[in-house]
Amino acid sequence: MSRTEKINEIYRQIKDHKQKRKAINDSIKDALAASDSYRELVDELKTAREAKKSIEAQVKTSMPTEMAELEKLEEHIKADTQMLADLAFSALTERESVEIADDTRGPLVPQLSVKFVKKT
Repeated sequence: MSRTEKINEIYRQIKDHKQKRKAINDSIKDALAASDSYRELVDELKTAREAKKSIEAQVKTSMPTEMAELEKLEEHIKADTQMLADLAFSALTERESVEIADDTRGPLVPQLSVKFVKKT
């Protein structure tokens, strides 16, 4: 069996398992929807989440300086994370060893991932 055939076989297995998982999850959702106590609890949780969001929004609007700084920090973190990934990938493609020394979690090494998307 060629590598491509094996990849396609595994993909079909994953797809089949996902369909079975969805069917089971759908039946569980149907059973939960039939439960009055579950529906009541879901409604209470929805009300509590809305109240929580309202309180959070009030606190955030009362702290505009901190919110602006938080937004800047998020942008910096995103840019730095992308730069770190780009540098690490470049080093790996040149067969260099890459490791980060983190004082709290120990040494960190890069982990590559492959994702399949629909061909356009």
